Amino acid sequence: MSRPRPHGLSGSESAPPLRVAIVDDSPDDRLLSVRQLRRDLGAVHAIEIAHPDDLDALLATGDYDVLVTDYKVRWTDGLSVLRRSKEAHPDRPVVMFTATGSEEVAVAAMKAGCDDYLVKSPRNFVRLPIAVRAAADRAAAARRAAHLESQLARSEARWESLVRSAPDYILTVDRDRTITFLNRPAASPVDRIVGRRIDEVGGVEPASELVAAVDAAFDGASTAVDVTARAPDGRQLAFHVRVGPVAGPAGVDTAMLVARDVTEQRRMEAELRAAQERERERIAADAAYLATQVAEARSERIVGDSPAMRALLDQVRTVAPTDATVLVLGPTGTGKELIAHELHALSGRADKPLVKVNCAAISAGIAESELFGHEKGAFTGADRRRLGRFEIADGGTIFLDEVAELTPDLQVKLLRVLQEHEFERVGSSTPVRVDVRVVAATNRDLAAMVQAGEFRSDLYYRLNVFPLRVPPLADRREDIPLLVDYLIEKFARRVRKPIDGVTDAALARLMRYRWPGNVRELQNVIERAVIVARGPKIDVADIPPLDADEALPPALRAPAADDAAPRSLDDVLRRHIERVLAEHDWVIEGERGAAVALGINPNTLRSRMKKLGIRRPAGRRG
Repeated sequence: MSRPRPHGLSGSESAPPLRVAIVDDSPDDRLLSVRQLRRDLGAVHAIEIAHPDDLDALLATGDYDVLVTDYKVRWTDGLSVLRRSKEAHPDRPVVMFTATGSEEVAVAAMKAGCDDYLVKSPRNFVRLPIAVRAAADRAAAARRAAHLESQLARSEARWESLVRSAPDYILTVDRDRTITFLNRPAASPVDRIVGRRIDEVGGVEPASELVAAVDAAFDGASTAVDVTARAPDGRQLAFHVRVGPVAGPAGVDTAMLVARDVTEQRRMEAELRAAQERERERIAADAAYLATQVAEARSERIVGDSPAMRALLDQVRTVAPTDATVLVLGPTGTGKELIAHELHALSGRADKPLVKVNCAAISAGIAESELFGHEKGAFTGADRRRLGRFEIADGGTIFLDEVAELTPDLQVKLLRVLQEHEFERVGSSTPVRVDVRVVAATNRDLAAMVQAGEFRSDLYYRLNVFPLRVPPLADRREDIPLLVDYLIEKFARRVRKPIDGVTDAALARLMRYRWPGNVRELQNVIERAVIVARGPKIDVADIPPLDADEALPPALRAPAADDAAPRSLDDVLRRHIERVLAEHDWVIEGERGAAVALGINPNTLRSRMKKLGIRRPAGRRG
């Protein structure tokens, strides 16, 4: 039975496809490389180079983003291709993908500027898309850094031109230190420096330096002095004064002073230095963040063609191009984070970072520093300045997951960012302005929390500009076949098993279940089924029990006759967490830890243990 293809949106639909040129005289290897690239990276424009004329044309036009070359090619060699590409287009990354795995070849390739070197193998065909994407991202980051440096250089040149064009004050002073010439009217700011007699200066700090420079000029010496003075309106002024001798018929009888008001120059230099430092920090933080993103799986996408999902995606496409704040609502496990990815990918900020923050996983003690950064020395252990998530996301999007878990103090600071687009780092009183689009998500009823006094009403209205409700899986059952196909393909590829679908009986069983854990629960069930399946299709026997009470965790099942009924939802949650912890010997983190079994972050588990008063028994590790 054929089914419609999964309906999904990804960032590749809003950005041009990655252009990858493949130099390889093996048609089979070229085909396998192209298939793997398109499978893992989505939209890829593959350029197959099988003839020297094709390579000449490619290098002449430069119409590629990444070049992948074999080392041994019938009509050339990989090192030659590498060198020619670097000579013609130094900014285009080159990946050597070859069956020749000698150390000498690898060293020679790296010395010639190769960005990555992979030896052909089934495993490395899977790694090829990761290497290509990493090389492309590094090249893009380098181009952005060069562009920013160029902008900073132009800014410096512009300010320097403005400062140099500023008019100077020119004065002459005779031997009794009286002003004999001033190119400006009296009562100008320079009068505050030199006065009518240079040794009667009011407000100069220190006046003696200027007097000493004039005395030195009568001895034939030229000097430069920086002095400060207070203007009649109370402003602090800074002047750079050059003092030199002027020879007359009887020798040096005059000293010339050229005084430049450098008050604005000093201010702009300080601002420019601060801006340069911020840009360098932002570039470094952006590069570090992009590096972590390269390692993440790139196959996640929104799957669904039900009326509810079509309506949701229409809303996403409507609001994505704007900068409006979006509040994503829905039960746990429905895919709210994927909606945030989609909003970012379809926006004008897609080439900037999407920074994700799980508000429930950050402890209250460091939450402010995580979000807004801190200055060196702001608290014990703050040995350097640290940029917060909002600064890293400047120009892009920040996704605040589980926003209902923010403390009241952080709610106030978040409200200020939304209203004023600025905040202060911990330990600083200087505002930092940012341009960030905020997408928040929660599975809780914020309106009810506002009524109960647990969430600020003004912050709620700021977040609730454009609410998006992600429907639970029970409300879009017609999407289950599409999701099952997508998840089977995903996990079968991950574990390298030839599973290509699900039997009708197994699908019927999946369709009957109410899925209280939504898509996340379905994902866990399919992953387990793929692992245990022995045939080409997942059958009923591969699916764990899903009938009503059997599908619930032990702590949520109906209590036995001799088991006291839980008194509240917290009691139910406490029992379940304690039981899972006991089953995992109170180990929290790692593949065999309780956090994995519960499907939550280890920090979130610790936070809930603290909230529910769950303590590890003496002698148990965790």
